[in-house]
Amino acid sequence: MGLEINRTKTRIVDLKERRSNFDFLGYTFRYEASRYRDKPPFLTMVPSAKACKRERRRIKELTSRRRNALPGDEAVAKLDLYVKV
Repeated sequence: MGLEINRTKTRIVDLKERRSNFDFLGYTFRYEASRYRDKPPFLTMVPSAKACKRERRRIKELTSRRRNALPGDEAVAKLDLYVKV
């Protein structure tokens, strides 16, 4: 496939360290403390800030004033089509 490791972006992350995390494929991985004292921390996966920003920008484009001329049903259908993908 011709894939190569990018040496400037590649790093080793110790997730056990406080406030350490890493982004991969649009998600942020990190350990969070359990709400219960007797349970150990657990690994969570949440959408990354960059991915959320990209989604908000796309939804804003689909619902902008330039698209006010579209009938409501058509605008909702386009937005539904985007969200389902």
